Amino acid sequence: MHTFSQPVGIPEKLLKLLQEPAAVKTVGTVNADGSPYISVNTTLISLDGKSLILSEDLEKSISNVNLVNSVWFDRAAAVTVSYGEDSFAIKAQVHRCLIVGKIFEQMLSRKRNAYGDDADISTVWELLPLEISETSPAVLRRLQEKEHPYFDRHLDRSSIKA
Repeated sequence: MHTFSQPVGIPEKLLKLLQEPAAVKTVGTVNADGSPYISVNTTLISLDGKSLILSEDLEKSISNVNLVNSVWFDRAAAVTVSYGEDSFAIKAQVHRCLIVGKIFEQMLSRKRNAYGDDADISTVWELLPLEISETSPAVLRRLQEKEHPYFDRHLDRSSIKA
């Protein structure tokens, strides 16, 4: 059995991004054959600032099946959250599946508020962030320039002319 590292806290900037309705949120899981599967999940949120919560509509969706397998076989999930020039990549432990209870009811209520009283969900998932990286282009550029100052510099760039 794989032992995951300790969960990490979610930065304030990412918490704000998760609340942005227009943010693009993806969840990457692993299929039974080992191939990756990526899906957009608009429900991804943090309710407590510590874990990520998402809902799945269909019991037999590819994501739902892969998340079940992630719990059984200790597979991590990959999550991305992007809006405008801001983006984050998250490695997360698939912690638990909820089909009843307070968190499930909160997610069901959110779904029904958005899509009407007949909207339904099958499952709510709790993911624990293990690694969080800010992947915004400006952040990555600063990091690259610090670690590799001459990498990807064109000789005609004004910052290197004498």
